[in-house]
Amino acid sequence: MFVMDMPDLPPQYAQVMIVQAGTAKQGTAANVDRTIGVCHLIDARPELRDGAVNHFNPLRAVDYYFVTAEQRFLGRKGTVTLLQGPQHGTLEMGTLGGFYRPATGYLGPDSATFLVEIGGLKVKAVYYFKVMSGVPGGTEGYDPYRDKDLCPNGEHWKISLSSDLDTDPLASPFPTQRGSFLTSAVPNANLSLAELAGGAVGQTTANTITLDTDAAGYGWFVDSTPYDNEEFVRTSNPNEWVATHPLAS
Repeated sequence: MFVMDMPDLPPQYAQVMIVQAGTAKQGTAANVDRTIGVCHLIDARPELRDGAVNHFNPLRAVDYYFVTAEQRFLGRKGTVTLLQGPQHGTLEMGTLGGFYRPATGYLGPDSATFLVEIGGLKVKAVYYFKVMSGVPGGTEGYDPYRDKDLCPNGEHWKISLSSDLDTDPLASPFPTQRGSFLTSAVPNANLSLAELAGGAVGQTTANTITLDTDAAGYGWFVDSTPYDNEEFVRTSNPNEWVATHPLAS
């Protein structure tokens, strides 16, 4: 049985697939139930330094995600722990959230990661800040957080689902037949391995997906912890992750 951990991205963005033979989860992998992304626009104008537009609240963001994306009401009581701070600014945190303070003169993307414990779940919330010389206000028919140029994935989205697929009632109802891809988006898909021509690493025919036996000579990376992203480092681009070490066969 193969387990896939795939960021939930819109069709126009390439998805990275991490595959391994199903095994029991160990260590911290079992401790994170979701990883979500949050787009937050930051206005760099000094007069709006303490304005509502620059204020963020990870508890509220996670609660909003569950209400809108999974129709679950967890409330807003919980704890927030900073896991990784931003590279181009600082954070000022309080009991009701905080403010992102960009470095003087900086405009562009930045990010920070929080662990939010809420409603019995542990959720990684990755904030993707976009520091602008002026954040446009919402008008009739326009919401800056629905602007794909500003927030390609919207305001909140799922990056990965880290729950145990066999036991967690929150998990998606993926099929569990041995040898099949576990994705509800491709029902009855079959997996096979074969030596493919040239530099091809995979191909599809009808409902069969064929992978090259040695990834065109590069070797496949088998992820021993598919329920988290510890082998990858996030970047300021919410759709781009970088491997922390060379891939091994």
